[in-house]
Amino acid sequence: MSSSLGRVIGGCESTRVEIDGDLNELLTREWLITNQIGAYASGTVIGCNTRRYHGLLIASASPPMGRFLALATIMDQATLHPGSPGEKTF
Repeated sequence: MSSSLGRVIGGCESTRVEIDGDLNELLTREWLITNQIGAYASGTVIGCNTRRYHGLLIASASPPMGRFLALATIMDQATLHPGSPGEKTF
């Protein structure tokens, strides 16, 4: 399976990642963003959390220990033509 994936990491257009490859390769490419006071976000470039410490917000109650997963993932949903007979949800 081959795909072309462009994803903005950290909300900064200059950090766009372009990847061509198979699923197994994409699952091994990871990213990490910290706030320098103990909290962080990490995951794979395709958005699949493959490790127990992956998440969009790992908060730190009492650094360096006491971290907890506050936000694991976000599920997107799009609805085309809501309320019509041709309504479609993705």
